[in-house]
Amino acid sequence: LVTLSGTDEIEFYDALGNRQWQLDPAPDGYSAETVFSQYYDARGGSDGFETLHSLIQKGQINDGSEMALIIEVSTEFGRGHVMQVSLDGQIMWEQLVTDTIGISRQMGQSKALKQSEYQRLKHNLYSAPYLHLADLNQSAQLLGVDRDALGPHYVVEIQSEGMHKETLYFHSQTHWLVKSVGERTGPTGPVKITTTFSDYQTSKGLAFPMTIVQVTNGQSMTFHLNEVIPNGRIPSNLFELN
Repeated sequence: LVTLSGTDEIEFYDALGNRQWQLDPAPDGYSAETVFSQYYDARGGSDGFETLHSLIQKGQINDGSEMALIIEVSTEFGRGHVMQVSLDGQIMWEQLVTDTIGISRQMGQSKALKQSEYQRLKHNLYSAPYLHLADLNQSAQLLGVDRDALGPHYVVEIQSEGMHKETLYFHSQTHWLVKSVGERTGPTGPVKITTTFSDYQTSKGLAFPMTIVQVTNGQSMTFHLNEVIPNGRIPSNLFELN
């Protein structure tokens, strides 16, 4: 069975629905941990990320409409992560994830996140989440090297409780994460999410992707960041539930 994804990536499956990867072997001695180490080194060093206290990211969202949506993401690592989307200075939607709960708010109405969605977003509480997979009850396996014309890429699978959670693609030369493919639970079942990361720029010695494109059900949303502030000051009450 062959299916064509919304991102024009051909995926091969066997008769039982198991994906068959068309990959070359990784270099001898390479593992997922090797790839993660190279990734954080390329972005400024794992020590730099592990010592981050907070991170603020600001930018715009392009969802194909003419609305000028502003996004601000504030994270105090280990404590809370808040994403806020505003229009004309008014917060239209926000999402809060702490170490115990996740909620979304839209026009003043709050709703608890489903447990599966909360677990999907909980990695945002870590400044270097791929170094803390055990804390997230996850594991990683280096599947091999793809033959993509824009690569090649090291392909790493993230699993949770033995089940596939996400596939990560790291460029073999720059070592940057360039794509992730995962799933979330939608109203009618699992929904595939493909996210690409590009335009890495450095702020205070650490590199961050400034353009992030997310494709879900064929619908594309682009996040253009124009400001990243490592260890930025975050209001003490931002992570309160009320």
